[in-house]
Amino acid sequence: DEFMVSDAGVLKRIDYSLIKGGVSNSSFLVKLDSANQSMDDSTYTKIALDTTVWDTSSGWDGTNKRYIVQSDDAGKWFFTTGVQIRSETDGGDCVLLLYKNGVYTTEMLGRLYNHYYDTYNVTWAMDLSATDYVEVFFYHSFGSATDIGGTDCNGAYLTGFRME
Repeated sequence: DEFMVSDAGVLKRIDYSLIKGGVSNSSFLVKLDSANQSMDDSTYTKIALDTTVWDTSSGWDGTNKRYIVQSDDAGKWFFTTGVQIRSETDGGDCVLLLYKNGVYTTEMLGRLYNHYYDTYNVTWAMDLSATDYVEVFFYHSFGSATDIGGTDCNGAYLTGFRME
């Protein structure tokens, strides 16, 4: 897109991309939608998010289940992730973790007390460079494998947007 500007009677064209300024509006939402995912006891397991709701920068890597920052999207990002536990087991710790480049960044630690379908969420802002990636992991100690939810909007998700 271009604008026409008169400069002392001389018409000049200015490309919009040179004057628009601002920050990329990159954002995405992915979720676990196909079915419940079984999580082994006392094991850190990557959540296999399988459905892209939107991804404005094509950064979601569905094969490796991670969001990769594209070359023009480096900057400060804001993420929220959540998981719904489908367990009637009383007691046991559970941890929802956000990883950056394969390294633990932040977590939400909880203890399940007779609450079927408890939901845990983590929200975090971080500075990311091009090719950095973000993943979600889950850990629990319920004594046996348990499922996290799929097929509904609260089952498991990761969403993020670039702030600046």
